[in-house]
Amino acid sequence: MKTIKVSSTTEAEIQAATANLVELRRQMTFLRPMTSTERAANPKVIKNAVQVTQMRVAAAREHRDALPPSFDLRAFEKESALLTALDACLSAVNQLQSELRDTFLSVATGALHSSKVAYGHIQVVAEAGSDIDRSVRNLKLRNRKPKREAAAAAPTPGKSAAPATSPSAASPQSPASATATGPTVPPQTPSVSPASPGDAPASSKAA
Repeated sequence: MKTIKVSSTTEAEIQAATANLVELRRQMTFLRPMTSTERAANPKVIKNAVQVTQMRVAAAREHRDALPPSFDLRAFEKESALLTALDACLSAVNQLQSELRDTFLSVATGALHSSKVAYGHIQVVAEAGSDIDRSVRNLKLRNRKPKREAAAAAPTPGKSAAPATSPSAASPQSPASATATGPTVPPQTPSVSPASPGDAPASSKAA
């Protein structure tokens, strides 16, 4: 990325431009800021909405007889004119914001590089046992985690993780839990077939 030379821009120029923007915003009394709820309730405006509106105004003027008596053509023409003027103003502001953002990134590249070099030298002196170690701690750049990731990593209040238990350490089921899971099957005993009349005990045969 191409960096801007510090000598080509002064702090006073930027401050003066900022003051002009603040004053310009004060003069733009036609602006109507919205809340987040109001902004979400408004329909999205497609890219060619302004051009289509202008064409429909021309068609309405040409075919006045097709419009109902209750339709206010003059109000429609005024709304279309305001929409066209605001679209041009918004395009100029968007271009200004894009160029201002590019300038900010270009200057930030050089400033961050210089700050990294300076911090490296200061950190070496601090590690050598200097008394500036405490101030060096506040010079580190920390990347903040997004709110979603931080909320997912934080534990839920009032809930604690249950310890994992192995199958061998599981406690036996109580009668209530056994009834809930299904009927208990009684243990099966080996069946003994009845002795036939011809079979005598081994002790009687020996006698």
